Amino acid sequence: MKRLDWLQQLRKQLFSAFSRPHGRRRHKISTAKVVQRLECRTLLTAAPAGNSVQISQDPSNPRLQFNPDVATDSSGDYIVAWDGYSKTGVRGVIARRFDTDGHAFGGELVVFRAPAAQPFYPEMTVKVAMDAAGDFVAVWTEGTLSESQGIFAQRYNSSGSKQGDVIRIQDGSIPDVAMDAAGDFVLTWKSQSSDGTNTVKMLSARAYDVTGVQHGGDVLLASSTTAAFTTPVVAMNAGGEFAVAWGEGYTTSYDHITTIQSRIYDLDVELLKARDPFVSGAELQMSSIAIDSNGDEIVVWNNDTHQYGSQGEDVYALLYQPGSDQPSNTRVNTTRRGEVQGQVAMDDARDVTVVWTSVRPGPDILGQQFQLTGNAGARQLTPVGKELMVSQERQQQSQPSVAMDPQGDFRVAWLSSYYGNGDGYGHNLSNKDFARRYDSDLTPDNLSVSSTSIAENKPIGTTVGSLHAHDPNSGVTLSYALVAGEGATDNASFQISGAKLLTAASFDFETKSSYSIRIRVTDSYGMAYEQSFVISVTNVNDSPVIGGFSGTAYYSAGGDPLGIARSATVTDDSADFHGGKLTVKLTTNAQGTDVLSIASQGIAAGQISTYNDKVRYAGVVIGTFTGGTNKVGLSVLLNAKATAEAVQALLRSITFSSTLADPTTLPRTVQAMLSDGDGGTSSPVSKTIAFV
Repeated sequence: MKRLDWLQQLRKQLFSAFSRPHGRRRHKISTAKVVQRLECRTLLTAAPAGNSVQISQDPSNPRLQFNPDVATDSSGDYIVAWDGYSKTGVRGVIARRFDTDGHAFGGELVVFRAPAAQPFYPEMTVKVAMDAAGDFVAVWTEGTLSESQGIFAQRYNSSGSKQGDVIRIQDGSIPDVAMDAAGDFVLTWKSQSSDGTNTVKMLSARAYDVTGVQHGGDVLLASSTTAAFTTPVVAMNAGGEFAVAWGEGYTTSYDHITTIQSRIYDLDVELLKARDPFVSGAELQMSSIAIDSNGDEIVVWNNDTHQYGSQGEDVYALLYQPGSDQPSNTRVNTTRRGEVQGQVAMDDARDVTVVWTSVRPGPDILGQQFQLTGNAGARQLTPVGKELMVSQERQQQSQPSVAMDPQGDFRVAWLSSYYGNGDGYGHNLSNKDFARRYDSDLTPDNLSVSSTSIAENKPIGTTVGSLHAHDPNSGVTLSYALVAGEGATDNASFQISGAKLLTAASFDFETKSSYSIRIRVTDSYGMAYEQSFVISVTNVNDSPVIGGFSGTAYYSAGGDPLGIARSATVTDDSADFHGGKLTVKLTTNAQGTDVLSIASQGIAAGQISTYNDKVRYAGVVIGTFTGGTNKVGLSVLLNAKATAEAVQALLRSITFSSTLADPTTLPRTVQAMLSDGDGGTSSPVSKTIAFV
């Protein structure tokens, strides 16, 4: 059987359409035909490829680190940017590049250096996005904590070298950034202006090409003097279309956000689609968005109780899709309550990963994979595997970020905080940023059964063999199960207990000699591999069986010899009786005058006859006989000419008589046994002879 990684190859083929060399301009790409090939496929789950990695260059001397953000290229190499200190003690925006295995490409990059005169520079929002080739852009805020912060961006190539000058975006706060496969990027932010009487709150977006030149003008997403807005979030697909979402509501003593708005634009900032508002029915917090090249869009949010991590807070995924005007809303978390800060990533094969902060117990970083399943216009988020415990650290975890490459592998970054002694200014010196890599092709493989044959006639529950599989993940537990699918025709005849394949039926070689089953091995991350096996039934010599030799036969003293069992039957799977023996003897009340003999009928077809010590069937000698008198049993030694049919005729011709006219009338018990040429021996059968 092929491994279930065929989807990985399809994902790579999908992405080849988006991979373009540096310096290229984007162009629109249609994937409608490809999408149809992705329906009704086996879903793959991902598992952590190793432990979490501390991002800073000097993990033994952690400094302030906040707001980590992660982005990945088409091959799985990734970048993490954060607000904090570099190894050399520089405060500002720091970034570090890693290969797909989590090994750092060189040292830390100082994207922005905070003024030395301000050792406790305000916390900064940091965002990063990466294209297919590994070029990336970092975006951050500078200035005070007011709404008049400045927003800046810096482009880098895949080697970590700056490209062009720093781009001053706008006075505003809490930006977000997204990049397509070619390196074009879009920024969103929140700002406000005042005429001295009214303050106008505004949400904006701006697009840039791969060289850092702005596309068109700024897009005013929303503005109001009275409404409340969340910060807009943005996502971009490989072909350059981008989706923006934000929350709207009203203000009293604080903002009450109740509605999600969403728009889709092309890179020329032309509006392609304005979604109908989603009204949650409760207050909410916006956190993340993802869009693929098929037109699917997911907005992640959590309901807001205004009590961080309360039992009433859950993470939700709002799915917009082509062919449907109504979004579907799915609760993401299932095992805990008190979930916030959800982040989402999605590829063009409709793999989806959501990560979030689970506050109680914890805080921890959890995750859940999904697949968009179903037909166009009726797709739904189907969970794949179980919830992931992403964070391994024992501190308090928060601020997750997730990025996915075209193969469905994803990277998660987050903040780990230990609230120990501070520095006297309310800053904690034990904040660390971590990242962890998850690969979707780390499935178990090399599934095998130590034996694929079972002897016939074994009882139910007999062990066929032990199950084994290889798993590239360390420290995992493997479980095995019989599953439906190709090759599963005879699953019902088997069962699995632990890592052993057992029978659930007793097999007969002559009836059926091979069985087809399908087995799945699943590791503790929920990753699975399936394979079909053919189990052979080996032929075992079945002992002969004598039938119709029971009950009571009645002998008339002084009369003709009594045919003991004229309806007896002989069955055997072996055609070989050479060297076998038929034995008939009296076991109870035998007398020296009792006689066991063979009635001679003739030499015609189906008839038994004797000549001297020879026994013939249809005129052909099938054996020699001895005994039958003086309490010695009658024994017929069979030769190669004997068949089951001939031996049955022989058994039916065995008679009982007495040489006395008035013998004792004690009932006799006569017993018969038969062995064949393969060494099989029948069970003894008995019959009573009564006198009349």
